[in-house]
Order: sequence, then C-alpha cells, then structure tokens
Amino acid sequence: MRILNLKIKNVGRKIIDNFLGVKNKIIKIKFSENNKQFNCFIPDDQLWISIKEILLIGEYERKKEFALDKISGNVLIDAGAHAGLYSLKASPYFKKIISIEPHPEIYRLLTQNIKINKVKNISPLQKALWYEEDEEMKLVESPYNTANSSLVSDNTDSRNKIFSVKTLSLKDLVSKYGKINLLKMDIEGAELEVITQTPCEILKCIDAIVAEIHACRTPVLLSQIVNKLKTCDFEVEILKRPQFYYKESVKKIIKNWKKVKGLTKLKLLSIFSFTFFKILEKSRMIHISEFEGTKMLFAKRKKNT
Repeated sequence: MRILNLKIKNVGRKIIDNFLGVKNKIIKIKFSENNKQFNCFIPDDQLWISIKEILLIGEYERKKEFALDKISGNVLIDAGAHAGLYSLKASPYFKKIISIEPHPEIYRLLTQNIKINKVKNISPLQKALWYEEDEEMKLVESPYNTANSSLVSDNTDSRNKIFSVKTLSLKDLVSKYGKINLLKMDIEGAELEVITQTPCEILKCIDAIVAEIHACRTPVLLSQIVNKLKTCDFEVEILKRPQFYYKESVKKIIKNWKKVKGLTKLKLLSIFSFTFFKILEKSRMIHISEFEGTKMLFAKRKKNT
C-alpha cells in the first residue's frame, strides 16, 4: 500500500505539472485583495503550491479568526515569504509587514514584487528565521521546488544548491518591532527549533501564529511544538491539509475565482483533484497517513495572559 501511495503522488505531480505547463520559468500572475490589484512574478513550479494554497484556498486563513480582514493589526512577520504572495495579500490589512526570505534568487523576486506593486508597508529581510540570531548556516535548495529550501534538510542529492545565509530570531524581531500581531511561518522544518527553543517571554509577545508544520521530519515534532505553545498560554488547533476538507476547499476556490486573474486550468484542476482525492479516500484506495506529513497549526494567545 505504501508503494502504491508513493507512486500515486509521484505520477500525479508529473501529470499536474505537464497539464499546467510548468517549464521552470518565472511567470507573472495577477490577483486582487480588498479592492487592490497586485502583480507578482513567481516561479511556475509554485502554481500547484503557493499560488493554489495562498490565493485560491487561503490555507493560512482557514480558521475564520485568521482571515486577514479579521486579524489585521500593526505588525505581521511573514517567515518564509518566498516571492511575497502572502505578504502582498496581507498588505492592505497591516501597518507593517516584515517579509523574511533567505534564498538569494527568490529574495530578488520578493523585492521586485514589492517594488512593482509600490507597496510601502512591506520590509524584506534576506535572512532565515532560527532560534539564534546572526548565525551563519547552510540553506539547502530542493531541485524540485523553489519553496522547499531548508536549514534542516537531510537531502544529500548532488543537484542541490547550497547557500550560506545569516539567521535572525524571534527575540530580534520582538526587540525591534515590539508586539507581533501575527507570525506566519513556512520555514521547511525549522519551526521545531524556532518554537521550542524560544523562551515563553518572547512567544508571549506574539498574539497569533499560523504555520505549516512538517510533521514528517520527526514523529514527535508536532507534539513538542503544541506542548511548548500551550505552556506559553496559547490555544492551539491542528488541521490536516486542504484535500481532507473537500467542501470547504472547493467553496474557497469558487469564492476566490475572480480574485485571481486567468489561471483557469489551475482552478479547474484544483477542484478536480480535491474531488478525485475524496473518491480515493472513500474507496480506501489510498492510505491516509501517507498524506499527513504536513499539517497546519493555528495558535492564539489566551486573553489576559
């Protein structure tokens, strides 16, 4: 069964990339948020990842209280900003956004996207979020996906590019910007160290955290993160990936259809894939645990703490 599931995922991704016309090039997409129009240059390998997850499904906004128009405030930290989709989308709602992206080539896209959209409240930082500041570490790039560069990668593929990057910590960010209204993290496995090694006195300066958790890295990773946040007076909820929530995900795609210009193939394929996954799940042709390596964490600090 495990081999069958891996084959389904590998073959499925190749079919998806071919259908979407992925050619490892930079593409320009257009979307709107709060009546503002945005243009974004982004690698086309992100059609099925960042573009679908952030713009069509709203993966970081799946809890109502985490919708950008509900959680707006003074300071947003976007760690793992990539080309800036989430930062741009959030820009109408926050006074100050710190977009952290360590990959040098992706960072250039991030700064370009900020400039062409004339957004004044986004400040980019070419660093990696870690539990210690000003460390020099190796960032390992995945040859398959520009969003999968990681400080904690165990991938020894000779095709991987390796970059030397400087780090910063949540302590640095709190010291410079004060209270953080929202911390969004997609830092490819480094979330374990960032959360568990950061003192509660610093975490308590953050109102809310939304993060992609790479639970496949270690079986105890998720419980360690949840326990630490609960110790620091956060209420925590863990959600599976969007494919496990068929009706909700399809409704989101339809709702955001007009906000994302063009990309009809991506929109239709997204709905088809969720439908197909639901059929496979019901027929038990796939083993669900094979698709649970990544989860979404939503944490809010308890009131009066």
